[in-house]
Amino acid sequence: MKRQMIGLLTVLVSLSACKKDIENEKPIDIQRGDNVEIIEECYAVYSQKDTVFLHLKIANKQQISGTLQYKFYEKDRNGGTFKGIIKGDSLIANYTFISEGKTSSRELVFLKKGDAYLEGYGEIVDNNRGKVTFKNHKELQFDNSMLLSKTDCE
Repeated sequence: MKRQMIGLLTVLVSLSACKKDIENEKPIDIQRGDNVEIIEECYAVYSQKDTVFLHLKIANKQQISGTLQYKFYEKDRNGGTFKGIIKGDSLIANYTFISEGKTSSRELVFLKKGDAYLEGYGEIVDNNRGKVTFKNHKELQFDNSMLLSKTDCE
């Protein structure tokens, strides 16, 4: 129980750093004793040489946090944490990761498709202060070649 509360507090504090549309969501008020349901789910894609692993913690079916690991053949590993929200069939989050020894931050958008997720790609905007976001969510492309299927959490 303590572990879930600490995790939820981390989600709530981090949500304040997300985009405006994320900030407008109603936060869960732990002080009032709201019932908080936390669900853990994992998704992955494994190819002959590449692996992507997504570990989600979902609070009350709308607020999310977790980890994301990219392991591409002959490329530096890229892994980190994210925090955000679920809007309809989309997961929208701020992803902070380490790649080539450097910490960076970028927006993530995943589209839920049955028991799987597809990562969105599109034109980005860099604010030159370490924050990269998508220019327009409506123009994102979702590539079926990297379908992250539900799997057991490690």
